[in-house]
Formats: sequence, structure tokens, C-alpha cells
Amino acid sequence: MDNQDNNVTSSGHPLHQMQPQYVPTSVGNWFVTMLLTFIPLIGFIMLIVWAFGGNTEPSKKNWARAQLIWMIIVIILSIVFGATVITIIAGAASGLF
Repeated sequence: MDNQDNNVTSSGHPLHQMQPQYVPTSVGNWFVTMLLTFIPLIGFIMLIVWAFGGNTEPSKKNWARAQLIWMIIVIILSIVFGATVITIIAGAASGLF
């Protein structure tokens, strides 16, 4: 008899019982998560742990990865903007002397 047709594993357990249940992240957990990210260095370290750690809920892992991507975008845009402003100021200052 084929176990796949019966939706039963070789050990006799139903397949639907073998799948892990998804438990949504609670409001309290999100509150602590966001509170930790407000602490300057600790928040960055925790984002890395949540984004790449193995024991993190999928929703928190995706959120942490999105936060890190936004951080990279903001840093790149800040560097570009800062370099532009410095170039404009240096150009204006060189015309004065």
C-alpha cells in the first residue's frame, strides 16, 4: 500500500500533524523588538542576529532584513548627498579666492 495516497508517513503519523504550526508574533514581542532597535549599537547587532539567526520567527527575520536594507540605502544616499554638498561648497569657496 502506498503511504502517499493515505497522507500517512512511514511511521504512521498523519502528514498534517508533522508540519509546524505558525504562531504570529505578539504585540508585546514586537514592542520589545522595536525598543531594542532604538538602542544605537545594540539595535544594529540585534538586527543582524534576527536577520541571519537560525532561531528567529519568519516575520521578524524578514522585517530585520528589510530594516538592514533600508539602513544601507540611507547610508549610500547620505554619502552621495554629503559628497554633493561638499563639492558645491568647495566649488563656491574656490571662486572666492
